Amino acid sequence: MYLYLLALPLLAWTVFNQRPDLPARLPFLWGLGLIVAAMLTFREGGYQLICLRAKAYLGVIELGSVLGQLVPIMLAALLANFLTGCRKKTVFFALALAAACLALAQNCSRQALLAVPLLSLLMLFAYRRHFSHATRRILIVLASLVILLHLIVGGQRFFETTVEFAPDPGEPVSIALSASDNIRVTLWKHGLNTFLTHPVLGQGLGSGFQLELQPEEGEVLVSHTHQMFIDVLAKTGIFGFLGFLALHLAPLSLLWPHRHSQDPETFFWVWAALAVSLQLLLNGLTDQIFGLKPMMYIHWTVIAAALWQTHRSQKEVPYCCNQSYPN
Repeated sequence: MYLYLLALPLLAWTVFNQRPDLPARLPFLWGLGLIVAAMLTFREGGYQLICLRAKAYLGVIELGSVLGQLVPIMLAALLANFLTGCRKKTVFFALALAAACLALAQNCSRQALLAVPLLSLLMLFAYRRHFSHATRRILIVLASLVILLHLIVGGQRFFETTVEFAPDPGEPVSIALSASDNIRVTLWKHGLNTFLTHPVLGQGLGSGFQLELQPEEGEVLVSHTHQMFIDVLAKTGIFGFLGFLALHLAPLSLLWPHRHSQDPETFFWVWAALAVSLQLLLNGLTDQIFGLKPMMYIHWTVIAAALWQTHRSQKEVPYCCNQSYPN
């Protein structure tokens, strides 16, 4: 069922060989997509800044995961074009970034609300050496203000993860997980128990988990454990898990030596690949997202573009304005 995920990087590599200008166009296409998504979610919310949750366009998980990938990429594209003096492109990516933040506020996915600021700070860290000390201080102040606004707008979502029980006078406040998060923890425990029962090969891909989530409803069949790594362990065992890790770590091992590249395009794609890989890790800790098509399409396209760029012998299409970053 995941064969398309394995074929996508190879297909993307083939397309890039035929169209060397395509990787440079991808950030613009994603930026346009973010602007459209923001307009749709804003309209769904009655043109108000409210949390739509699962009603958000593409669904709360899909759009939240995509925002966790594309917001850092839009920020990196903005910084890259700013450094090379492409003003029109800088303005475009600023608009795309603003639209993405609007969609993030409307979508209010907890995973995205954590991943977006962390990965955005990663991009600022990556590009820090290309800015003067004064510019770095300005960026730190702006980033702090954006993160503060981010917490004010979306912070309320994290208070929904717990339920407070009113204690008797003089007793400490008792805090417990909400019903939805308690179910998630139950699934994690069941997934780990399934792995311990079938540690070598797991219980099989495509298999479900029969367990009791609500006592009044009896046992139900669930398709995954709401955690990417536990799910892989439970269904494929230690052998499948090692293969899963190799699938993601092998490309990163090839890209890591190029993280300090002086070529703007190579630098951009390597850090974009690092960002989407970390987003997969962060999101995968609380959800089974490996099969989410919109997210995985972006993930493997970015990985393929980064690998293709680092192995490209001739730079036929510079990233922007045919300039290099200032040292």
